[in-house]
Amino acid sequence: MDLANWSDWRAPDGTTIIAPSEQADPSMYPGVKPEKMEGDLFLFNVREDISEMVNLSASEPGIITELQRASADFENSCKAPSRISSQAGKKRVAYVNSYHRGFPPSDLITGAVMEGLPAESFEVVPFFMDTKRNPSESFIQKRAAALLDSIDMLKPDLLIVSDDNAMKYLVVPHFQGNPLPIVFCGVNWTVDQYDIADCNITGVIEILPVAELVRTLKPSHPAMKKLLVLNENTTTSRKTRPLLDTLLGNLGLEVSQALVDDFEEWKAVFAGANETFDIIYLQTRGAIDGWDHDAALRHIEKHIQVPLVTCEEFMMPYAVFGLTQLSEEQGMIAAEMAKSILGGTRPEDIPVTTNSMNRVWINPGLAERIDFQPGSALLERAGLVESVNE
Repeated sequence: MDLANWSDWRAPDGTTIIAPSEQADPSMYPGVKPEKMEGDLFLFNVREDISEMVNLSASEPGIITELQRASADFENSCKAPSRISSQAGKKRVAYVNSYHRGFPPSDLITGAVMEGLPAESFEVVPFFMDTKRNPSESFIQKRAAALLDSIDMLKPDLLIVSDDNAMKYLVVPHFQGNPLPIVFCGVNWTVDQYDIADCNITGVIEILPVAELVRTLKPSHPAMKKLLVLNENTTTSRKTRPLLDTLLGNLGLEVSQALVDDFEEWKAVFAGANETFDIIYLQTRGAIDGWDHDAALRHIEKHIQVPLVTCEEFMMPYAVFGLTQLSEEQGMIAAEMAKSILGGTRPEDIPVTTNSMNRVWINPGLAERIDFQPGSALLERAGLVESVNE
């Protein structure tokens, strides 16, 4: 059939059907005609390529890997108990991270746990609560309930949890009196506020080297008196607020804290703080809604007047000086504790410990803007970080 010359008897005739007399014929393909693509994996940027004509799978292997991991995590969470059979001879470990893949400290802790419990000897099944990007109480409660079901189906030999939300919303309410051994890591500063007396648990507390950071800067900035903690507004930051007030106050500083919800609020606080404080401690930014890396760098360059410091390596593009913890140390210690427990040691016989490793960093570009000149001994220890647009 010649589709280009085919005529529909229902075509407009100017009387019973009123419409333009010239109509598209069946040979005319609506929109962009798709072309057959080779390959098994397809990735499109639908914001810029709405017709899905350019396959980005070869040029964006990182995104492909992340999507495959997310798919595998989802499939694991949906498996029925009969399908989740332990791999022969391997101890099974459920690992629950409070945050999400792609958040730098989470990735470092997760990587260290997986490396410390290698696949040839252990079966580690990771889960992510995603509470950094979804901080509402209702989301966290629902996610914790879903993870509890997954853990029950998995029937692990041991549970590892990282960061405060996993402790607060999963371990404390659901594992009292449960014989399952648990190792925690990444829990900030203290576990005193968590009722874990009846849990079969041990772990490693995360202590940020903020006191040592201040003591390190004091010799070169003796007039330093007023300090602002600029941080996201989360469970962890609200928990650590009074602890930081006390810790930094004992070092002779006048401490103020600003816990912000979104990027616009962060920018406003930052600009004003450079006018009124001697030093600004940038704690973290993962839960700050609308965070824009490039815009943050431009805003900092415009308003910086005082030293910006941090204890998180991933915050160094925004800071002048950092004495940073090694997040992977949390996962390393947790993995060693897990191996000891799976080898027969009781959690109660393994003392709760803290991290101890740190690194010194300097951002030369921002340091030059405020004439920040640390001593030669400090420079010899420091790694260099540049503020680079993404």
